[in-house]
Amino acid sequence: MSPRVLGTVCELNPLHRGHARLLSFMREAAGPDGIVVCAMSGHATQRGEAALLDPYLRAKTALLHGADLVAEVPFPWSCGAMEHFALGGVWTLSGLGVDTLCFGSESGDGEHLRTLSAMEDAKDLPAAQAGMGTPQAFAKQWQTLAGEVPGPNDRLGIAYLRAAEKLGLEWNLQVVKRPDTHHLMEADGENPSSAFIRRCLREKDPAWEACVPSDVKQTLLAPGGGPDPSKSEELLFAYYRLTPAGIYRDCSGMGGGVAQRVEKCAAGTADYASFFSALRTKKYTDSFFRRTLLFGMTGVREAQLKKKPSYFHLLGLSSAGQRYLSGLKKDLRHVLMPARLFDRDLTQDGREQHRAELAMLAWVSAAYEPGLAAGDLEKKHPVLLGDACV
Repeated sequence: MSPRVLGTVCELNPLHRGHARLLSFMREAAGPDGIVVCAMSGHATQRGEAALLDPYLRAKTALLHGADLVAEVPFPWSCGAMEHFALGGVWTLSGLGVDTLCFGSESGDGEHLRTLSAMEDAKDLPAAQAGMGTPQAFAKQWQTLAGEVPGPNDRLGIAYLRAAEKLGLEWNLQVVKRPDTHHLMEADGENPSSAFIRRCLREKDPAWEACVPSDVKQTLLAPGGGPDPSKSEELLFAYYRLTPAGIYRDCSGMGGGVAQRVEKCAAGTADYASFFSALRTKKYTDSFFRRTLLFGMTGVREAQLKKKPSYFHLLGLSSAGQRYLSGLKKDLRHVLMPARLFDRDLTQDGREQHRAELAMLAWVSAAYEPGLAAGDLEKKHPVLLGDACV
């Protein structure tokens, strides 16, 4: 009998005690011969922001807490709205032999989420998920459709199931019940919020320390582990201050007058904080604007996000993960993109993905303190725990 291969889609930005519990659950469910796979966002996250820590450091924390193999959810899907993020994550897992999808949800009821995902009328909801409409309007849509408003992790689970259906995957489900901490902005060592941890780190509030395992605490306290958030924001602002709307008006999210609004707000403000404040409207969420700004700067079109990715990067492996990947290589369905694979080796869609990725990496590398050369982040190799690389 083949070993179980459990997979989850995550950001781990940063890994906190709730993430550690999920990985521990997956490790136990996989059994001694099973494999735990994480599809994790890389240098940029779903909110359209630079990740707090380098993805290879985050991959190492995942390996230390039970994962065997960590692969990157490719950019730009890693920064997409819910359905695009889910497509990128599920596609990545599908290429690594996963047979069971695992995630945390407020309901903890996988079969109920399957039922909700199968509702035909729910296909009209992705526009609201993408930020086009107020959260209140989105909640009203779900209430009318299903008689309930799924929590944010339930909705993400539904998006995973939709993506799996789109890709023709018939996976087992392992759903772990978890509380809704999406907007929790206070210390909770047992059920922490990543957003709370990031805010504390930015404001130099030590309350975050109770929310993460000790190894993650040490990684976060070490200098140079990731880009400077303020610097990444000011670089975005500088781009829009210098670039006319005609350059980015066809990028994802920039329609409906958004490009013109971005151009006007950039010209009329003096820094990123005032620029972003001026951008805000009741019609769009902050996350919509953040990812739209990133997509505009990196040239990402909506049509690209609706396609499957062409390749992913491998971020880390345990000893068991190395052995598993070695046996899987002949059956690998996706391209594992090493630094040595050149643009000419890719399909047209792959070259489009690579160009967007390089633009994103140029932005993130410049936000380090001190700054890095544009190609430095692309030259990194997977983290290995245990045996030599396969």
